[in-house]
Amino acid sequence: VVEDAGDRSMFLIFDGQVGIYRNGEWLRTLEQGQHFGLHALVDGKGRVATAIAETQVRLLELGRNDVLELLRAYPALGMKVIWNLLTDLSNLHREDIQRLLVHLPPNQDP
Repeated sequence: VVEDAGDRSMFLIFDGQVGIYRNGEWLRTLEQGQHFGLHALVDGKGRVATAIAETQVRLLELGRNDVLELLRAYPALGMKVIWNLLTDLSNLHREDIQRLLVHLPPNQDP
């Protein structure tokens, strides 16, 4: 999966490790139970990062139409999936905020 690609799908990691890179710089490694590609799935503006398998991996690709069909056919399950994705995004956002605050000069408003 390459940054700026226009496909609209996300991936769930069943086994293995996937490295996430932006402009060739390593950002983090994702493992079993984690996911990537949510931005491209939701907004269609292209991938924000490149994903490279670091070990042998098994992934499930969920396209936009697959996710929308899941939400229509199984609203209760769809709600749980959406809530879990929002929780993950919230956690990542908090981590990013902490990293930014560490790099701000003292006495400067965020």
